[in-house]
Amino acid sequence: MKDCIKHYLSYWEEAYKQELTENIFPFWIEHGIDREHGGYFTCLDRDGTLYDSTKSVWFQGRFAFNLAFAYNQIEPNETWLQLAKSGIDFIEQHCTDQDGRMFFEVMADGTPLRRRRYLFSLLCRKGTGTVPLGSSLQEYSRTVRAEIPAGHDGQRALTLHDPHQYGCPHPGGLAGSGIRQAD
Repeated sequence: MKDCIKHYLSYWEEAYKQELTENIFPFWIEHGIDREHGGYFTCLDRDGTLYDSTKSVWFQGRFAFNLAFAYNQIEPNETWLQLAKSGIDFIEQHCTDQDGRMFFEVMADGTPLRRRRYLFSLLCRKGTGTVPLGSSLQEYSRTVRAEIPAGHDGQRALTLHDPHQYGCPHPGGLAGSGIRQAD
């Protein structure tokens, strides 16, 4: 029975990895990267045509997280790392209000559009906290916890994907999982 489960999990691990590296990342890297202002466009047709240049702030963090996590877990692809940095830099420069809280949506150049306060904006913090150990981006993971508002359950959001909470050790250990342990 254990061999059957291992085979099943191995099959789906490879299928998802292949879908991510051969379809999802190439599509978004070709069509969704804002090479002028940094960050990522989110309103694309299936063919990659941009139909709205506003940027969802939660997606900036989510895609930065996905790129950094893939760099840590799939392969140390420098393109993924640099594009993660582009999203993180865009977040740092344009997506935080003067009160330290996240915007919900901004224009292509980072001009704020909406100030909704959803937990989803914490995905930006997760994205900035998922940089590889030893990389030039390591300072982002040190600052992310300090930017969560006091009394906010941001730490739970940041560690939501910690495999240890489910009793499943990560093959590379916590340091290799992209998850940053609270101090």
